[in-house]
Amino acid sequence: MRKIFLIPLIILGIVSLFYSCQMDYPVTNSSTVILPDTIRIHDTIRIHDTVYIQPPTRLQTLTAKIWQIDELNRNVSGFNSRYIRNGSNNTGTLYNLILIKFNTNGTGTYTDETDVSHTLNWFFNGTDQRSITLNVGPPNAGTFIWYTLELVGNYLHQTSVSGSNILLSSRFIQIP
Repeated sequence: MRKIFLIPLIILGIVSLFYSCQMDYPVTNSSTVILPDTIRIHDTIRIHDTVYIQPPTRLQTLTAKIWQIDELNRNVSGFNSRYIRNGSNNTGTLYNLILIKFNTNGTGTYTDETDVSHTLNWFFNGTDQRSITLNVGPPNAGTFIWYTLELVGNYLHQTSVSGSNILLSSRFIQIP
């Protein structure tokens, strides 16, 4: 009998709880309007964090690190030969020793195929910076013109003529 008495009491408590918390209309006082409590939660967060990074200039790429020949194709009087770093070499020249360091002030160093270091002066041939003149100091001083100079990622591609019968096309790679 006790259980029968408790059930209507529990139902009455739940119903009174719902009616006491409900507010369907604004309550108006002579000077104040009270609106029902409404909480709106918007969980959309927009973060706009795009950062635009300017790519390095040709000068910055050229002078950032030391360059070493990665691959070279050579034509001497119609005879082709090829060097691939850490691979084949039928040129007769130790191209793996050649290093070039360009400085921003137009100087640098050139290490030749006999591992001898030379002073270097260089400049771009035109405003498009797609051709470059290299003046290598003694011993065995000489001037070289790279007619085609392309900088792509960590690679430097160049095409040049040496003397009247040698055509060189090479790819250099940046080394730390």
